[in-house]
Amino acid sequence: MADDKRFYDKQGTAVNAIELMKGKTPQQIVALKLFSGIPVSEGCFKKEYLSYDGYMEIVKEKRGTGDYKDRALGKLGLDEEQVKEIDPVCFEGFRFEYDKLQPYTSFVNQRYVSSMYEITWIFFGNDQVYVYNHSFDTTDETKSDRTLEYFYKDITAFVTSSDTVEKKIWVSEGSGCSAKVESQQKSITSELFSIKVPGDTFACALREADNYATAISAMKQKLREMKNK
Repeated sequence: MADDKRFYDKQGTAVNAIELMKGKTPQQIVALKLFSGIPVSEGCFKKEYLSYDGYMEIVKEKRGTGDYKDRALGKLGLDEEQVKEIDPVCFEGFRFEYDKLQPYTSFVNQRYVSSMYEITWIFFGNDQVYVYNHSFDTTDETKSDRTLEYFYKDITAFVTSSDTVEKKIWVSEGSGCSAKVESQQKSITSELFSIKVPGDTFACALREADNYATAISAMKQKLREMKNK
């Protein structure tokens, strides 16, 4: 990769490869190469690009093991016995837009991935709904832990929605040395779950492959019951 070739950081600033990778860990560099259309290795006549499975190994390693439930309860200062109105719910998945942050995005082996991944646990007590949200970025040290509490009486709705954004991203098809990589304009649709209250909305990512219909139906039923008290 030539030093004069231009890439873009998360702020949209054009930089060269050395500037893009400066200060990054080896794992972060591999992730950045995926989102910048840069091969992870080059020979005399071949280039090898990171596959979807390869990227998911990076996500898995950074995510760590476990379901985050105990961490969530600890951060919220709750005992599990306090939040047994209905079963707690866990959502997780890639986030493609987040307030003013613009995570890197790519389309790899027919799947959209981004540099930002979220894990959210939601618990249901007698009077309140408790939320723990953990997010991290695979290309830098960005990570966040948030806790939120809502009274049922203040919640106007539990909502699932589709968020669509237009981005110019790197598209990778195939694997290994046979992979073909090019920049394309893509319309990216991601699934979100939201808790709406007057003047504010909490939103988090859903994983497309998971079926949350039963859990979300139970949440909506619980909200109706509390509203009718």
